[in-house]
Amino acid sequence: MPQVHVAQEHECLNDIAAHYGLLPEAIWNDPGNADLRALRQDPNVLLAGDVLAIPELREVRHAAQTGKRYRFRRKGVPVQVQFRLLNGSEPRKDARYLLEVDGEAISGTTGPDGDLAFWVMPGSQQATLELEGEERYALKLSRLDPLTEVSGVRQRLVNLGYLDVEGDEDELAVAVIAFKREHCGLEMTPEDLLACDDDEYERVTTVDEPTRTRLLAIHGS
Repeated sequence: MPQVHVAQEHECLNDIAAHYGLLPEAIWNDPGNADLRALRQDPNVLLAGDVLAIPELREVRHAAQTGKRYRFRRKGVPVQVQFRLLNGSEPRKDARYLLEVDGEAISGTTGPDGDLAFWVMPGSQQATLELEGEERYALKLSRLDPLTEVSGVRQRLVNLGYLDVEGDEDELAVAVIAFKREHCGLEMTPEDLLACDDDEYERVTTVDEPTRTRLLAIHGS
């Protein structure tokens, strides 16, 4: 009988697949996960409590001769993590970086779009990024919550620099307005927010479908 797995906090599909010895796409594309695929649409976006059907492992046989050595490579491990670094809306290209993850130091320069990519083992959750020998950032290597959830909106606004990771509800509202002003054509300042009534406050701080679509496009996932 097929197993099921309940997604835990900060657990991504790559972590789950590695635990069961499967490729992420084998789980994601399993017919038992059709409803979840329709709901989440992106395998990198899960919510704690999501239930995934885990297909059974398939036995594969290979002919081999005694006295000879063979090498088998496990697919899907490690996994690639990609970042894009911006200064405002401008990419931070050719920036020197030093990345520390899983006890390994990786150095290089960002690409023309401010991009950098590196490989980690499933289950890795933290890394440290140093830029130009001066700036230092703690990175969380975990899944994104869906954009339909407040937590998913918060994660993306934090990643884009609109909100501090410890920001409260009022700061989240200011961050939403700042994003809408820059990317959705909203004409309102934080000072205007203090003067508006309850109905107007709810309207301008609500992340509606057009705002979610724009946030998805700007964030990239």
